[in-house]
Amino acid sequence: MNSLAASKEQLTDSLRQLSSNWESAKGVWNDAAREDFEKNYWQEFESSTVASIGKLEGLMETLAQAERVMP
Repeated sequence: MNSLAASKEQLTDSLRQLSSNWESAKGVWNDAAREDFEKNYWQEFESSTVASIGKLEGLMETLAQAERVMP
C-alpha cells in the first residue's frame, strides 16, 4: 500500500507543478492556439488526472479496509 500512497503523492505533486507551469504559460501565451490547446487537451488531461487520483484514494481505502478485516 505504501507504493500506492507514494504513487498518489507523486501524481498529485506532478499535477500541481504542471498546473502551476500551465498558469505561468497562460500569462505569456494568449492566442487562439492556446485556447484550443486548453479546451481540447489541457482540460481533459487535468480532469482525468484528478479523477485518477480519486480512484487511487478509493483503492487505498478499500485495501486498508480489507487489511483490517483479514488477518
